[in-house]
Amino acid sequence: MFMNDLVYVVNQSKLSAYTDDTQIFHTDQDPVKVQETINSDLANVDKWYVENGMKRNHTRYQAIVMGKCKIKPEFSCENTVIKNSDVLELLGVTVDEKLKFGMHVNKVCRKVFRKVSQQVGILKCMRNLLPFETRLSIYTSFIVPHFNYCSERWHFCNKSSSDKLEKVNERAIRFVFNDKSTPYEELLNKIGTIPSRQQRVKKIISNVYKLINDSNSPESLKDFLNLRQSTYSLRGKDILKLPKVNSTTYGLKSWQYQAAKLWNALRDLVRSAENSKAFKNSINKFDIKHILDVFDT
Repeated sequence: MFMNDLVYVVNQSKLSAYTDDTQIFHTDQDPVKVQETINSDLANVDKWYVENGMKRNHTRYQAIVMGKCKIKPEFSCENTVIKNSDVLELLGVTVDEKLKFGMHVNKVCRKVFRKVSQQVGILKCMRNLLPFETRLSIYTSFIVPHFNYCSERWHFCNKSSSDKLEKVNERAIRFVFNDKSTPYEELLNKIGTIPSRQQRVKKIISNVYKLINDSNSPESLKDFLNLRQSTYSLRGKDILKLPKVNSTTYGLKSWQYQAAKLWNALRDLVRSAENSKAFKNSINKFDIKHILDVFDT
């Protein structure tokens, strides 16, 4: 609560704060302008800390520059230069300067692989005694959360990273069933779930539905979506405008662009569902596969 008024001293940059994690960021085509703007606001932050009798932990300060620039901006706080990094951790998500999220995917895979290996090693001698329900509970409680955490943020990683995640999930599923031969998707069907990539897509379009239809949704997220408006009778209901982008990495692969494209690929019947429960129930396996087929062609 004491930190809430920090937002009032950051005048030119944007500030994002969640729990004890705070970021200041600014965008401009001129790297010099970025440097001047952020350093100016950092000076205001320094003054605010002094006036409120608070201490900073400079060892935790990090900076990352995204975009093409020959000379990276330099940032400083209280006469201390903030190190520019190629990668940093934000609330448990590894973010790299090119937003490929390959390092984060590798981290997820290592965690899941380690946990699966530990469970297999410990329980191998008990596999004939351990009930299926217990193995499934281990999977849903200790494995699935790693795949789901902030998945919308890093879903748009490259294909090799996505395939790697799927392979690790398959290993975990085969541990649950103690089955090395049955097709992966057939095993998923038995527990009423779908491949990891399809789950992430379903999560994205479900959240788009909430943002469009729920008046209590955060305005900051609603601003990412714009319904198509026209006086003409056009095909398709509740279609979102695709935002104009300037690059592939930071435009076509952004959540704002991809979420709108995924949403528009749904059938009219699904998009016009009366409530959130009806929407989720109306999304069948065909819908998700159809969307991914559109994206992969």
